[in-house]
Amino acid sequence: MAVLLLGGLGLRADVNIPVVDKCMAALRRGELPTYTTQRVCHREFTKTFEMLCEKYGVDENRLFKEPDRTDFYLYAVKMSMIYPEEHDGWPLFSNLSYICSKVLEDRLKVREDLFSRYSLLFRALDGGRGGVAFDQVKRLWSEDRFLAVQAIRYLTVAYEDYFWVADCFAYREAYADALTVAEIVSSVDEVKGLHVKADVLAKAGRHAEAERCYMQLAKEKGQLYPIARYYRSHPEIVGLNGKSYGTLFENLYRNVNPRRAKQSAAVDTPPKEGLVVANSEPTLHQSRVFDSYIIVAVDGFEVGNLHDYAVVVAKDYQKETMVVTCWNGTEYVTKTVKASERRILGCDLFEYRAPKGRSA
Repeated sequence: MAVLLLGGLGLRADVNIPVVDKCMAALRRGELPTYTTQRVCHREFTKTFEMLCEKYGVDENRLFKEPDRTDFYLYAVKMSMIYPEEHDGWPLFSNLSYICSKVLEDRLKVREDLFSRYSLLFRALDGGRGGVAFDQVKRLWSEDRFLAVQAIRYLTVAYEDYFWVADCFAYREAYADALTVAEIVSSVDEVKGLHVKADVLAKAGRHAEAERCYMQLAKEKGQLYPIARYYRSHPEIVGLNGKSYGTLFENLYRNVNPRRAKQSAAVDTPPKEGLVVANSEPTLHQSRVFDSYIIVAVDGFEVGNLHDYAVVVAKDYQKETMVVTCWNGTEYVTKTVKASERRILGCDLFEYRAPKGRSA
């Protein structure tokens, strides 16, 4: 029988805490836990939860008393690394993370603990304190690369702005670090990683290398927008084929040739083509645009496919808003949507074609 030390209270329970610590040590060595090990850790975590519920006579972790509550939270964060299929990142975005953040900040004033810094990073980012969050990343990057990599990998999965860490390094001209971040992003999502790498190379002034990455995104991954935006934002640069990026963008624009949206779009006739919204972010919901809507125009131009969309969005890449016209299933609606720094809409888009002889 192991002694479970939560907050120094010395609670006795048949909880095998060392297996969790051994698993974390193995992760640091690059060894992934087996399914059996994951289940053992999960079982011990569940026992801990049940034991604390019994101790405090409650059935929610947020009602545990300190210091057990914060220790349990840190335990949960470890489990999100050990067994992501079961725990995912719920501890980092739960009410528990908010409740425990002040306790962790106070603890750090007394004793340094990099794992606590990792656990605080996401709360700072969600709270709009990007500078504080990046300070945590930098600290981890220099003192605990394992935790820094874990943070970047999770940011790649969970955040729309997966460029964030690389951008911060590039802004400080730490381009080697930014490119390393791009490699980490690639280990999670190849397309995202290639996009991050291209952006970092562009910021570093390595335009030939950047252009090759953007071309790869367009030709091999079907991602036209990054290169369209790149050409549009650097018109004076001469490209690999000897033509200026400004000329290349205009050629791209002419080839796609988006049409001005017809005023008749207000007629309640379902579209024959467009872009279906999926996996939309809350920011898009605030503009009353939801999953299954079909976007037919952006900023007054028809967008029947992803190529149309890419060049229309890139043409005014510095605008902070986009005006989108959508078919919502019964009628056309036009909404003004706040876009991210890269004019990313905050959703996945899929090309729609109505079955032959009918519309949506």
